[in-house]
Amino acid sequence: DISMVVQHLEDIGFLKPTADKEELEKIAYFFIQRLLAFETKDYQRMTLNEIYKLYNINVLGIKFQQLLSYLQIPRNYLFLGRTIGILIGVASKLDPQMNIIQVLLPHLKKFLLSHNENLASAIKEDIKSNVHYISQLPENIHKALETVNSGKIKVNLKELKQDFHKMYVLGHQFIYTLLFITSSSLATVFHLHKEPDLTHVFSIAAGAFASLLGLSFFRNRKK
Repeated sequence: DISMVVQHLEDIGFLKPTADKEELEKIAYFFIQRLLAFETKDYQRMTLNEIYKLYNINVLGIKFQQLLSYLQIPRNYLFLGRTIGILIGVASKLDPQMNIIQVLLPHLKKFLLSHNENLASAIKEDIKSNVHYISQLPENIHKALETVNSGKIKVNLKELKQDFHKMYVLGHQFIYTLLFITSSSLATVFHLHKEPDLTHVFSIAAGAFASLLGLSFFRNRKK
């Protein structure tokens, strides 16, 4: 159910309140049909230009920038990534020979396979309760670019606009990467919990974000 995919993305906080759900359903259906029509090995025989044309949503009459304006990332996801990075850094300083994955894996398995925790509900409720902390990084950078281009801020460095554009692009690519990793992780979690519907939703989401990341790299490879 395409509407369920969009609804789940909204429930966990990845859509802005102003997002056009009908257009998002069209985009989701577009990506799902293409993901179902091809196997992984098919992409090995395709050029980047062919992949770009395959997933170009302009055929739907929807611009790529328009899709970006519908998306946001919960602030807690950024905090989680930063916290994990700090913990790994501290652990590596204390014991450079320690294998972080081997240490964490038994505890992670115990947590994921516990029947006393409803992981799906916990994740959803935590994000919904903190939805007012939504990060607006792409939108804020876009506003900054508009302000600079309007002439309200005078600058003498010709390279500044280009630097802002690079920051804007890198910001989106970081978000796509984070969303891809998150979606893949959640798909694995729900698979372990034998939740086929949610596993399917997040598998599709992971594929979509991976495609968006690839498109972003392709569109900006010469910039």
